[in-house]
Amino acid sequence: MNDLYQSIRAMPLPAAGWQPIETAPRDGSSFLAYARDPYSRGFYGVAQWAEKQDWNPRSVAGWFWPFAIRPTHWVPFPAPPEDVK
Repeated sequence: MNDLYQSIRAMPLPAAGWQPIETAPRDGSSFLAYARDPYSRGFYGVAQWAEKQDWNPRSVAGWFWPFAIRPTHWVPFPAPPEDVK
């Protein structure tokens, strides 16, 4: 898992860098999100906005990502390499 954190930290960021989560896209597209709680160095993960599903009475709109803590910042993924076969 430490290798994953190092890879993320080494990833070139867009010129705007990390942005507040309030500015993240809410169109269902995925992006890299970050959150920190008082007890850790932070959480990185893939996130996206999910709308409330009318067919599910327990559904709520919110950030869909693998942690219980709310993301605080986001950054778009870089473009994929063009020479991938």
